Amino acid sequence: MSKCKIDPLRRKRGFYTLASFALPALLFLIAAAFFGIAPFGDKSILVCDLSGQYVDFFSYYRELFSGQTLFYSWQKGLGGNFYGVFCYYLTSPLNLILLLFSQIETGILVLTTLKIGLAGLSFTVYWQLRGRRPCLSSCMFAVMYALCSYTLANSFNLLWLDALSLLPLILAGLERIFLNKSASLFIISLALMTISNFYMTYMVALFCICYFAYLSVIHCTFCRKDLHFIAGRLIKTATSAILGLLPGAIIWLPTLFSLLQGKSSTLAMPITLGKNFSLFAGGLKLFLGRYDGVGNVTAPYFYCGILASLLVLGFFFLRSVARKEKIAVGVFLVFLFFSFYNVTLHIIWHMFAKPNAFPYRFGFVFIFFVLLLAVRTYDNLSSLSPFFFPVCGATFILLLLFRSHFLQLLEPKLFYTSLFLFACCTAAVFLLRYKPQARKLWALLLVGIVCADLLANAYLMLRGADHFLVYDNATAYSASEAQVKPLVEKAKEEETGFFRLENLNKRSYNEPFSFLYSGVSHFSSMLEKNCILPLASAGIYSRSFSSLYTASEPMADSFWGIRYLISKAEDAPAEYPVVATNGASVLTRNDLALPLLFAGNHPALSIVPTAVTKNEIEELIPNSDPKVYLSALLSALSGQAECYDAAQGLINQEQLALICTTLQQGGAEIAMPHSNRITGQFTLAEGQLLFSTIPYDEGWTIQVDGAKVSPQIYANGCLAIPAGPGLHTLEMHYLPKGFVMGSVLSGGSILGLVAWFAYSRRKRA
Repeated sequence: MSKCKIDPLRRKRGFYTLASFALPALLFLIAAAFFGIAPFGDKSILVCDLSGQYVDFFSYYRELFSGQTLFYSWQKGLGGNFYGVFCYYLTSPLNLILLLFSQIETGILVLTTLKIGLAGLSFTVYWQLRGRRPCLSSCMFAVMYALCSYTLANSFNLLWLDALSLLPLILAGLERIFLNKSASLFIISLALMTISNFYMTYMVALFCICYFAYLSVIHCTFCRKDLHFIAGRLIKTATSAILGLLPGAIIWLPTLFSLLQGKSSTLAMPITLGKNFSLFAGGLKLFLGRYDGVGNVTAPYFYCGILASLLVLGFFFLRSVARKEKIAVGVFLVFLFFSFYNVTLHIIWHMFAKPNAFPYRFGFVFIFFVLLLAVRTYDNLSSLSPFFFPVCGATFILLLLFRSHFLQLLEPKLFYTSLFLFACCTAAVFLLRYKPQARKLWALLLVGIVCADLLANAYLMLRGADHFLVYDNATAYSASEAQVKPLVEKAKEEETGFFRLENLNKRSYNEPFSFLYSGVSHFSSMLEKNCILPLASAGIYSRSFSSLYTASEPMADSFWGIRYLISKAEDAPAEYPVVATNGASVLTRNDLALPLLFAGNHPALSIVPTAVTKNEIEELIPNSDPKVYLSALLSALSGQAECYDAAQGLINQEQLALICTTLQQGGAEIAMPHSNRITGQFTLAEGQLLFSTIPYDEGWTIQVDGAKVSPQIYANGCLAIPAGPGLHTLEMHYLPKGFVMGSVLSGGSILGLVAWFAYSRRKRA
């Protein structure tokens, strides 16, 4: 039998394509190993929001495959729409890899490495689709794209990294449409982007609009014939964009509704020429390893190697590029940079909402365009003007002359290393330009320089993040799990129905998702106002995107149904009996905790909650003593006298016990076959309603005795269900707003696309 021979050229292309994935992934792992991230050291991959938010969501994501309901979660603060959290944070298909790892942190490290590798691969595939053969330089530019400072600065914001992999494919598809080729690549890659992260899809879509305008300028003369051409391509692009966005409607439509119930309910876009950073601070980001935090006063992270800056400068010295295109490129670069610099444009790029932290989230589009120019220059070095090298020399001398200004903010090692890399890259480009007979040697040298540059930058960025944000210890998550989970399980053994539990020593706001208990704390962009305001009015620490249980207070604990409390022994409330101990932690029980739904008197609807004021860091500060409000509310609900003496600042524990016992006796008998469904029965006396500590949400459908009822709102955002006196049956079912409409749009568009692709294929055949 004859052996099937593989075309050597094809094998070579395959090797460089795979190397474009493997090399940046390997360099990242080497940087992580040098930095000491587990399993290579004693630092965890968890830091900042990855530690405080995402790891808990990822842990709960794995529970979804064990029967947890997708639509609603009682682990989200008081309870809330989990589908919005899922769609905002967890829809990337790559997250499935987490199911393969028992240790969540190991899975996250592998997932991060995979996304970095895919970014490099995608950048190489983009150039293949444009007709560029994979070669050694393909690996070099893949490393520059995948290991740029944007990637490292946001390596713990895993949900954003999919955009780096999909942007090159989307733009390749857009270019094919512009050349009157098939729109299938654009539609499919945009649909994948929409499914992976609709928030970043907005930024990609905005860049596509700008990029289409850029293509129109450089390829057309704007005569009548060209205008007709552009109009035709614009219509086809817009139609394709709609077809690409609609399959993800089941994700982005309910998520938009959820966002509008939270901190994005008010959109602010000041029209101003105000700046986000100084030009000098922006210039410092062109140096190796520059890290200055993730707050809103930092400059954008757009470093992707010294060579990239050099080649972008060289683009304007290419004699093979028309002056018109150079002007268009210059204008586009200035516009993108001004989008970072200007307050108004910056907010527009972020869906008209100012980021709380991590500004310049669209920075990857700037880096892509910079590297697009860099590749153009590299492939056309034969037309590089000789004047380019004196300009590089003058730049080098000026940097040395003014080094004192830079050394005020840059470490001397970083400054001089950057200059050394600048000189090496300039020399390598010179040799490639004037000694082409040894091109392979010079290209190999340049690849080595770039890999060393980006590896060092990756390590320095991880080190900088540790300095500003501090990576967790490698054992922190598992130690917290070992401390908390046994006590949570003990509480579940003690109870048969729904109860809330809080931990005074929690590892993160979102710990309930990791250890599967219902609390009141939560932190995410998808936290609804009706989850935050009731707690803020009751004195529980809250911000516009979070709530955090920080101290036990008897009236608040009882009203919110906090049945169990985990704390250190010395912090345990004296009035709560100890149920269990585990090391330094104890589990105590609050016997006065109210049920989730209970009968209460109508006057409670008119009790005015404590007003809150938002300060400059978005904390919601009560304007008066929340205990006065809680005492009045509990009194109105129960018909008993108040339990708080505001003059002395004391709680009458006996009176509080009388109030809570009265309300407990009117508790509804409920069952939760699923977390988004409540069934049961309750009894009301004359003048009573069924009150709850469930946040109001339009997604709830409530039926009393089989008839749909409209709930009322009390306590700044909680549900109260009206019904007449007597025994009643109750059924509550939650479905996120926009889910049905999104499902119809997604299903219809997918069927339409399948039919269209099948028809097109048959037509071509």
